[in-house]
Amino acid sequence: MRLTRLSLIFVLMLPIQSCGESSIQRDLAQQKAAQMSFQSLLDRRDLIKNKVSVLVPKAFNDLDLENLRRKYPNENRPDIVLSNSDGTINLTFAHKPNRLRPDQLELALGSISTGFRKLYPSATWYRDEIVNINSRKFFIVELTHPSLDGDIHNIIAGTSFEGRFMLIGFNFTVEEGMEWASRGRTIVESIQIK
Repeated sequence: MRLTRLSLIFVLMLPIQSCGESSIQRDLAQQKAAQMSFQSLLDRRDLIKNKVSVLVPKAFNDLDLENLRRKYPNENRPDIVLSNSDGTINLTFAHKPNRLRPDQLELALGSISTGFRKLYPSATWYRDEIVNINSRKFFIVELTHPSLDGDIHNIIAGTSFEGRFMLIGFNFTVEEGMEWASRGRTIVESIQIK
């Protein structure tokens, strides 16, 4: 009798469990399809003397000088800013004169992370770590912080390139939707250095 009751409970649970699994599988399939669809909207662009390339949304263009100065008012602005038409989603590149060896990435990460934590004490942090992207060491920081334009989600990667500090940034206003976080990771992690 006890075995029959357990068997009945097990049999009754099977449809529930398989429905849950198919729902999860369906969600994963939808996420993968959305990601594949997004990737079809990207083009690989050569940047920084054609020595660096990255996937960029086809609709992104260079930010004009007027908006570049408004968005990045200090003279330490990025060298290249590619943006959507509203300027609310941006991909930035800066190849700084500061010397940086690959073995100094941990120190650079610590400095960047500490600076952002002091500047934005209320920020929500997602990661600050050393990663490999296409066989090269990068640091990555990812956070959401307040700004004049509303909450901004930032993904910043840095590495040593030609013995100097190179930064790649992807940022968007949270109002654009958090699906841009995974899209931004896809873009940043597509970087290739020749």
